[in-house]
Amino acid sequence: MASPEGPVTQSVTTLLKPGLRLGDDNESPENQEFIRLNKLLKAQPGCLSQYWGHQVENPNIFMWLIDWESKPIYNTFRESPAHDDIAGGVGKLMQFDLDSAPVFVTFTKWDKDAKAALKAPVTEFAYFKLPDGAGEKEENECRELLSTIPDYVTTVGKALGSATGWVFLVEPESAKAPWLHGVYGWQDIEAHMRWREMPEIQAPVKVFMEAGKKGLALVPAVEVPGINKETGWFHVRFHHDD
Repeated sequence: MASPEGPVTQSVTTLLKPGLRLGDDNESPENQEFIRLNKLLKAQPGCLSQYWGHQVENPNIFMWLIDWESKPIYNTFRESPAHDDIAGGVGKLMQFDLDSAPVFVTFTKWDKDAKAALKAPVTEFAYFKLPDGAGEKEENECRELLSTIPDYVTTVGKALGSATGWVFLVEPESAKAPWLHGVYGWQDIEAHMRWREMPEIQAPVKVFMEAGKKGLALVPAVEVPGINKETGWFHVRFHHDD
């Protein structure tokens, strides 16, 4: 899948050392190191904003999202000394070394602004993928079918923000088919669960079923650390720098 033009979001998922908490006000050496890395990344050309937080369901799994002006600008950063400093610092916070358990990274091009969803008190973070062998044609068909869902979840489900986009790069291994990435902001997890019990949720469910009938069945991307293998999502309470 080709790199798109314009802003992209890098989503980094990593397993931390047991009991480690990052991104809040604690004075632990590890958290102070993360604050240093966070500030260093913010100072890099093309870094627009950052979001970070622990998965609610599995707090040892940490999410760090970075909005970049473009993928080429990120590529330039990746060749810089600052990247090596940040990667080395993250490696010291992980439960396993980078060789045996590398961080899991995706790059997403959103179809609409995701900031409201990511700045909500809690964010539903979802990944689904099309069948192996699907390509740009199937991605475009699926995008058209699902285009109304984010606004529907906001207006009917009362989400505080919602956005979907398509992953164009997965590291350490490239995806064999397009991935759908969704973020939905909620006041709390209970609000999300109430939405899942509402009769109105059947409308987007039917859209997913229609996609399946057209050979565009979306299944949870179980490669993502911490993802619910049945639902395809987890929750994160993000901090942010803007």
